[in-house]
Parts: sequence; structure tokens; C-alpha cells
Amino acid sequence: NIAILPLGTGNAMAHSSGVTKDKTLGLSSLIRGSPKEIPLFRATFSPGARILANEAREELELPIYNNAPTCHGAVVCSWGLHAGLVADSDTAHYRQFGSQRFQMAAKEALYPGDGSLPHHYRGKISILRSGETEWQSIDRTEHSYILATLVSHLESGFCISPSSQPLDGKLRLLHFGPMSGDEVMKIMTGAYQGGKHVEDPQVGYETIDGLRIEFDEQDARWRRICIDGKIVRVEQGGCVEVRSGAGKGVVDLIAM
Repeated sequence: NIAILPLGTGNAMAHSSGVTKDKTLGLSSLIRGSPKEIPLFRATFSPGARILANEAREELELPIYNNAPTCHGAVVCSWGLHAGLVADSDTAHYRQFGSQRFQMAAKEALYPGDGSLPHHYRGKISILRSGETEWQSIDRTEHSYILATLVSHLESGFCISPSSQPLDGKLRLLHFGPMSGDEVMKIMTGAYQGGKHVEDPQVGYETIDGLRIEFDEQDARWRRICIDGKIVRVEQGGCVEVRSGAGKGVVDLIAM
């Protein structure tokens, strides 16, 4: 059993599980709460995937599960703009700015210095919808934002998945295709307005059981996946498959 004191820069689990609903910084949940299992997802990678560490100067092998490199997560698995800004902002220079580092990195990604459009991430996206057995492909090969999450908030006030309930164990996918920096900013602003971004017709949002990404990028920079803040770089031509309900959790959260 663990209790969270939300003293970090994102605090996604704390904000999404109700720990921060009052002004006690998690102390009331610690004293009056009860254990609730933290749901998990499992991300299985192709053989060449590596965790990037020490500002991407080191590459670490992933744990092996069922003969494949594997990560487990409780918050988010993303590719595209979200994964890129998390990776790019994880430096000593950016960390001194606290949670503002994410917005700084996002501005650089959305408005490149050479005046070009944000990068169009290339790959095949397949979805295993809830209760179904057949994978279905998203009808586009270029993307801006692919994010699967078990939580509602990634930061205080940033409601990425408004349908998510505290620790409900449902994996939800949010995605949209290539856009200009201004168009992306407009959509993301909706997340700061209680999750209104999911009402945009250009945004896909649904509950899923699985997500599969098959990468079509030569540059390794565009093959970075974010798993709960850790960055995994997939090899050229590689893939990742994310599945919800990854067995019994290993940690219970003290929550109200």
C-alpha cells in the first residue's frame, strides 16, 4: 500500500484518483483513505527497443516478459507530440522550470525555428476496441498525437480524458492527425477547459482494449514512446502493442 503526496510537476495519478480534491496535499487521503488497486497496462515492444536514460546518452534494456521487451504502466503510453515534448524537456536545463518545461518544449515542437509545420509522425495505428476480437486500423498513416491513458488528468487542470473515473481500469485512446501549430494549440486548450477537446470532430476518443503502433520513421527521434514518463526508443521498422488489464496490480493506492 502506498500513499501519494503530490509534490512533483505532473502528479497525474494524484489528480486523477482524487487525492488532490482538497487542500491537504494528500494527507487527508493518507489518514482517512483505504487501499484501492492501481490498474495497469502492458506495452510489448519489438526486440530492438531500449529505454533512454541520462538525457538520452544511455540506452538500457527493457525487462523481458513472454520473450519480448516489456514495460508496465499505470498512467499513459503516448507517441507523437506528447512523447516528444516529455523526452525533449527531460534535461537539466528544462527541469529547473518545473511544470512549465512541458509548455516550453511544446512551443518548440509546434513552431519549429525554421518556420516549418510540426512533424507528421508516420506509422500504422491499429485499435482493439472494447469487447471485440479483431484489430481495426485507423484510416491514416500520418499523425500528430497518439495517447492511451488510464487516468483523467496529466496535470492539475489538464483533463486529457474526461470520461475516465478514478482507478476505473479503462484504457482510453485520444488521437488526431497532422495539423499546424495553431490547430494543435486550439485542441490542447480544450483539455484545460474540462476536457472539451474531445468534442472536436478532428479528435478521436474512445475506450479500447489494445493499441498497436507500427513505425514508419527513419529518424530515431520520431520513434520515441512515453510510458509514464520513461522514454523508450523503438528500432526502425519496429512496433509496440499496448494492452489493458495487464493482470493483478502490484500496488494499492490509499485513496478516498
